Amino acid sequence: MLLRHSNPEAEGHDGLEPILITHFFGPGRTLFMASDETYHWRSVAAKQFSRFWLQAVQAIANLATMPSAAAVFSSLFWLVLLLAPTAVGMRTLQLAWRNDGPLRWHPLPVIAVAFAAVSTHYEIPIYLVFSSSLTLTALLLLFGGSGKTVRRFACGAALAMTLAAVLLNAGQPLSRGILGTIAGVRTPLDAPATLPGASLAVERQDWQDYSALLAFIDRSVPPGVPILALPVNPEIYFLSRRPAIYRFNSTAIGIRNDEDLRAAIERFDQAPPPIVRVRSGPASGRSARVSAPNARR
Repeated sequence: MLLRHSNPEAEGHDGLEPILITHFFGPGRTLFMASDETYHWRSVAAKQFSRFWLQAVQAIANLATMPSAAAVFSSLFWLVLLLAPTAVGMRTLQLAWRNDGPLRWHPLPVIAVAFAAVSTHYEIPIYLVFSSSLTLTALLLLFGGSGKTVRRFACGAALAMTLAAVLLNAGQPLSRGILGTIAGVRTPLDAPATLPGASLAVERQDWQDYSALLAFIDRSVPPGVPILALPVNPEIYFLSRRPAIYRFNSTAIGIRNDEDLRAAIERFDQAPPPIVRVRSGPASGRSARVSAPNARR
């Protein structure tokens, strides 16, 4: 927030309305000017008008074309996450080919490579993080018997990866997007309060969406009555203190064939839940609350 209105009549929910705002979007920066009247400046201060807009465009262009040290560090982090499983696999094959020592078919490197392959298959960066600790441990194991220089390099790389994961990616929401995640953009978790039963730092919009949904559930569903969240939102059951109509929380896991689908429909018809929450976008995106008959259709 760079500039706000000075007129008390221009006060909104969060104070005086903003005039000039800058923020990161992905790896770059955006500038929002809540006025289309700056052209009037040219009649009284043409030099200042030109200087303002030239400097504003230059500042955004510099940030877009010259990545920060944190962005470079985070990009290297994701690059190493992709290359590290390859190094583990190649080193494992090398030891196996040479029939060299007890590590030639050690289960840890083999499992690390398998987990990394599954993580990469999902094509979502967050899943690749899940296998990173296993991959780094396997690297330290495989290169632990190498020379002093190689061991120091492996330990330093593992430490750098840990710092990048904690400082740039830990606790960050998916709303950063792919580019923002790779660049290590830090999204402010500015919710004014925590959600009931969950001491988590979340974005303001997420807090507003969940608070409105939980309030609606409290008004519409008595305690202990099951609800349904589709396709997978187990946190809704936990936060609302309402059970799920099914024993599974994810339709991808619980409904895998026609027989599972028929059983789910039969259970739904026997005891239709008062509320069905359907997510039609990303985790922090659009959702809808529909009645049981509409959900059945």
